[in-house]
Amino acid sequence: MAKGSYHQALQASEKAQSVTANIGDLSNEVAVNHAQILLKLGDYQAAQLMLAKVDPNQISKSQERVRLHYYVALANCYLQAGKFKLAIHTALSQLENSYNTRFLEEQAQLQFRWRVLTASKKSINWRIVI
Repeated sequence: MAKGSYHQALQASEKAQSVTANIGDLSNEVAVNHAQILLKLGDYQAAQLMLAKVDPNQISKSQERVRLHYYVALANCYLQAGKFKLAIHTALSQLENSYNTRFLEEQAQLQFRWRVLTASKKSINWRIVI
């Protein structure tokens, strides 16, 4: 995925899912990674379905990096689905968590999503006023 070979990454992720099924944290991490790949390919609906397989109670106990990647992917799904309020809420709630400060790239992604969403919201409000 890091090299931009998303179709190859998708195939590898599908294999990893079959191997890591029902292994708790590892299966959650693979599901989140799979959702990220699907988002890169533009299939936010399939990514949402993949993220729905992740138990929120388990993800809250997962490693900080996995948990943050889950919420970044979730915010991206909401954004692509046009659910701007949910995307803003998801991004802001994670930006407020102190554990995220260790993951600067992910924090930057959340800040970017939040800025895009707030700018879009202002633009929409401005057009409605006119």
